[in-house]
Amino acid sequence: MALQFNTIPLTEIYFNGINVSEIYFNTVRVWPDGSPLTLIGLFFGGGSPATNLLTRIDADGALVGSESNVGSPKRVHGGASVGGNAMFYSGSGSSGVSTTVTRISAAGILVGTETTAGTGRTYVAGASATSIGLFYGGDTTTPLLTRIDATGTLVGSQSAVGPAGRRFRHAGASVGGNGMFYAGTKTSTNVNTVTRIDSAGALVGSETSVGSARYGLGGASIATADIGIFYGGSPANNIATRIDSAGSLVGSETMLGTTGRLPGGAGLGSIGIFYSGATSNLATRIDAAGGLVGVETTVGTGRAGLAGAEASL
Repeated sequence: MALQFNTIPLTEIYFNGINVSEIYFNTVRVWPDGSPLTLIGLFFGGGSPATNLLTRIDADGALVGSESNVGSPKRVHGGASVGGNAMFYSGSGSSGVSTTVTRISAAGILVGTETTAGTGRTYVAGASATSIGLFYGGDTTTPLLTRIDATGTLVGSQSAVGPAGRRFRHAGASVGGNGMFYAGTKTSTNVNTVTRIDSAGALVGSETSVGSARYGLGGASIATADIGIFYGGSPANNIATRIDSAGSLVGSETMLGTTGRLPGGAGLGSIGIFYSGATSNLATRIDAAGGLVGVETTVGTGRAGLAGAEASL
């Protein structure tokens, strides 16, 4: 596949004076040579006490290399894919609530040095919007949004987004170029709310309500269909909820795989992969139709409270 302008193949592309080396569409490299982008699911932290264990899983549900220890321990934190790497933020660390930003490549290597940003809190959810990581909510008194760029630096100021009150134990996915955050607990009530936030930190449209209210679930982006899949949660269930970029339910919810609570999620192009949680070390793969892909696989070290994000090779 070649990228052309007026039938002429392009040899160089510049954006804001910067020479762009690669362009991808739905995980397929359309320039320069059409090679596919390989995505790996990175599942980091979790456990009690918090760990810094990293488990990498491919689209077949198989362990990539060996598990390793990377960066600072975290649990009940947020994950997002930013700049081709997986970014993990906040949560509970070895010395209490953390403000640490940990960036990890698909090779399982720490990217640069860890940074600190914003206000630490537990049970925050992460998603990306264009090239920004959005980390929303958490166990605080307001629905706080923290935006972090690919270098691990705070973008602008933190702000409260959406109706007042604590929003935590929810899940995030990147859909339609925005961060989408679904379900969780609002103050003291489990909700089925969809909140969409853009890279500028603004609410997109109005919040919607779809599917089954629950908390402690995982989220993943299905880039080929531009939808988010949200899976598992409590009360303990194996429900998959699919949501489009308008915040509407896609088809019907499905029930599949093994009941899971506090899993991590990552989007690997045409599937979402959900890993581990409170009761197992299972990897559950779900497609855009809400169906189970193959069989669940047993991978690595199970632990609750980890976070997932995809990184590209």
